Amino acid sequence: MDTKKNIKDILRKNKPETSNKFKLNFKFKFKMPKPLDLRSVGLLLIAFLVIVFLAWNFFSENAPKEEDVPIVIESGIDDFQKGKIEEAEKKFKKILSIDGDNLEATYRLSVVKYIKQEHEEAIHDLNMIIKRDPENKDAYNILGNIYRDLENKDEAIKNYSKSIQKDPKFITPYINLSILFLDMSKKEEAMNVVLDGLKNNPGNSRLEKMKKILET
Repeated sequence: MDTKKNIKDILRKNKPETSNKFKLNFKFKFKMPKPLDLRSVGLLLIAFLVIVFLAWNFFSENAPKEEDVPIVIESGIDDFQKGKIEEAEKKFKKILSIDGDNLEATYRLSVVKYIKQEHEEAIHDLNMIIKRDPENKDAYNILGNIYRDLENKDEAIKNYSKSIQKDPKFITPYINLSILFLDMSKKEEAMNVVLDGLKNNPGNSRLEKMKKILET
């Protein structure tokens, strides 16, 4: 038996199909989507309007109502005093989103901006408050703080003095102004501010403490 011949016959019988005998029966066909009929367009429009209504209803229910404004402001003040500045800011902004003329929320938000060193925005808000409420002692005092931090001492002195003028019983601007004069090496002026404060507020512990500091 011719072994080589037998091997050749086996290989010939089991020879795999060549590439030109093997055809890939796969065709990629891209079909343009059919245009929507009027019924489908109507259904999509209805679905969109339902989603918009549900979203509006959700945010309306979660927005503070007018009767809740004082409660939300108090909650924001509480957050601020606890050092939760971002949470306080969100609450004051919520109030202004439903009552843009709310002076209390505007003032509280301006203090947040002052703490965050957003000085220009804070000055803008405080000046707006003073324009609407010229007797606002707190706004003048915070303006004094901002100008002090910006090293604009003349404006700081002017605003602290206006705060005192608006309410001689308001202790904070006396303290702030006396400290500013002390930083400027004007000890006599600082003492005069404290004495003036004690004249209007006899026996006040904060002013008495400041007086003792200046006497040393």
